[in-house]
Amino acid sequence: MDNSLIGRVRGEWSATDEVVVEFGNGDTGPRRTAPVRVEDGAYEVNVARLRPETAYEFQVFGVGLDGEDVPGPTGMFETGSLPPGLQRVQFNVVEGAASSDLTLMDLNLVEWEGQPAFTGLVAIDSASEIVWYSKSPGETNAMARQDNGNFVYIDHSFGLREVTPLGEPVAEMQSSCVPIVYHHEVEVLPDGSVLTMGFDVRDTFDDADRLQVGDTIWRWDPQTGAMDEVWSIHDVEDATANRTDDSDIPEGFMWRGCDEDLPTQDWTHGNSVKLAPDGSFVVSSRHLDQVHSISSDFGSVNWRLGGEGSSFDFPDPADRFYHQHSPRQLENGNILLFDNGNTRPEEEGGHYSRALELELDFESMTAQRVWEYVADPAIYSPCCASLERLDNDNTLMIFPGDTYEEDICCRVQTIVEADPAQRTVWKTEVTGPGISVIYRAYAGDSILGEERVSAVP
Repeated sequence: MDNSLIGRVRGEWSATDEVVVEFGNGDTGPRRTAPVRVEDGAYEVNVARLRPETAYEFQVFGVGLDGEDVPGPTGMFETGSLPPGLQRVQFNVVEGAASSDLTLMDLNLVEWEGQPAFTGLVAIDSASEIVWYSKSPGETNAMARQDNGNFVYIDHSFGLREVTPLGEPVAEMQSSCVPIVYHHEVEVLPDGSVLTMGFDVRDTFDDADRLQVGDTIWRWDPQTGAMDEVWSIHDVEDATANRTDDSDIPEGFMWRGCDEDLPTQDWTHGNSVKLAPDGSFVVSSRHLDQVHSISSDFGSVNWRLGGEGSSFDFPDPADRFYHQHSPRQLENGNILLFDNGNTRPEEEGGHYSRALELELDFESMTAQRVWEYVADPAIYSPCCASLERLDNDNTLMIFPGDTYEEDICCRVQTIVEADPAQRTVWKTEVTGPGISVIYRAYAGDSILGEERVSAVP
């Protein structure tokens, strides 16, 4: 196991069936691992959620049949340094602290002035300290977790991967060609299957020099290895009528087919598909400025929001969104999305980015803003981004750096948590030479099931 932030406690104990390890120090407070079986009188417990180059005290406890802990061996260990590429990343707290125990993200750094690259997944604690990482062979972006804690993510050099929190491979699905066939999304469904996005290239205009790249949804079953296309936007939208200026971008933005010489246009540029509370799916088409709700069997469109042919009107034009990311439907039926703001008209505020919650009225068929968050000062993130509503009704979001800036020495990625009153609860700026972009950030509570024993200072 090549991970400097994973500790391992081994020992022998024949008088108990299970053990736990309590660990911590004065800065982090005590935490306790999930129970681990004792096999043939020996135990081995992996300890996660550790800061680099930090000393920890630990004590092993046997789990008695009556539920009472039986004190066992004590000791100390010290974690190692971060991988060289990851060492040049800084998380600079601007305000507050995160309400979630962990914030996870994709993090990719290119080689920089002789310093090696890093591609993989990272977690920081509520004080914005790195406490976990998992290396990936290639650049990562979207990820999600299975109920058993495994991570599923996109590796652009390969396809889809599922790994344990220790980085051990569990399942994989190779793309038909790389780089980038499966893109932008990993959505784990209740049955453990995974939705991702793909591409469908069609000659819509009967013009071989103007092939249209539309997005598809694929379902992968990591248990059986089955991979099936379940939806294509070509089947529900007319590429000759529903398009924006960015739909005409020549040669595609992400992909031109397995033959990279294909003359394509990036018609829709889908960037997310999310399961809604009622079992339907919410799909984002960035280049159409449009969100689709599609049925649970992928067979029909329930409604369209924004863009050409929207099912809903916007009484206030300032409530419209442009080139959005990560729309999702909340339990109350509202739509929460990250409004990147590309192509926003000057009369609606011009180029700035925000988190936006829209209430959908199915009687008047109107959409109205009920909540938003705009950074102060305002941030414009023309690419990428994610957001999610937390259990405490706060909203976690990331404003990625400007990818249109060619110099990636100094791009700032800003992670924010805001409350229902639009106040900033937590703000951290991520910097480091060679960070291309952080695509998404996610709230989490543990790496290996560890729990807090008492309040952390």
